[in-house]
Amino acid sequence: MHRCGINTEMKGDPWRQAQQALGGCLLCAGLGSEGRWGGCTTRPEAGDRISHLGFGDPMEQVVVEGNCLWKRNPMGRTGLRGRGDLSYFGPNHTLQPVITRWRRSLDGAICRKNVKKMLEVLVVKRGRSEHWMLPGGSREPGEMLPRKLKQVLRREFWSSFERLLTQGMEVYKGYMDDPRNTDNAWIETVAVSIHFPDQSDVELKRLNSHLHSYDEGMAIRWQVVDERISLCDNHKVILQKVAALLGAYY
Repeated sequence: MHRCGINTEMKGDPWRQAQQALGGCLLCAGLGSEGRWGGCTTRPEAGDRISHLGFGDPMEQVVVEGNCLWKRNPMGRTGLRGRGDLSYFGPNHTLQPVITRWRRSLDGAICRKNVKKMLEVLVVKRGRSEHWMLPGGSREPGEMLPRKLKQVLRREFWSSFERLLTQGMEVYKGYMDDPRNTDNAWIETVAVSIHFPDQSDVELKRLNSHLHSYDEGMAIRWQVVDERISLCDNHKVILQKVAALLGAYY
């Protein structure tokens, strides 16, 4: 899949420039039959996923080209038209739980750096990825837990984790600057902080006892939080928000 080169003034263009300004080189990626998997449609998709960005009218997210209606990225042009590698046109919703605890020394004391308390965050690595990631992922309408999160939790703990999510603190809800975003499909996420301040917390112990890898290519661990953490960039931004919320070192 090729993303057309666009100059810095063009990228992020809020759709005010004419279509031909992109030189006609846009690739319609991920096109299939008409409908949610299709390239364009003569009507808005049934059961539209509502954007977190506050669109009151779904048609505000649509650009008309000929007799087609295309969802349009609210942040502007990206250089790639179509669905690309994403599952849906329009917003693709993800949930990212940020599960943290205090880093402790062998005697149980909370570790500090530059006076601030240090965190550990639960992260996963999948397949051949070079980066660790938060354990969330795409969430279908009506689902509480993403499929990728279920892959690291034993089934008997799913309902307990749903309760932890409802008790957590929402730290971000909105658009994510992701390399998979296109002109017509983009990622929006909800990030929820779940922090365990007490090392003897019963739910923390239950969480640790119910972690598992669904295949040999997956790794799960508690990772020290600092500026050198090997985490994908989007997740670093979320983690920084959580560290600031907790007054922790980053």
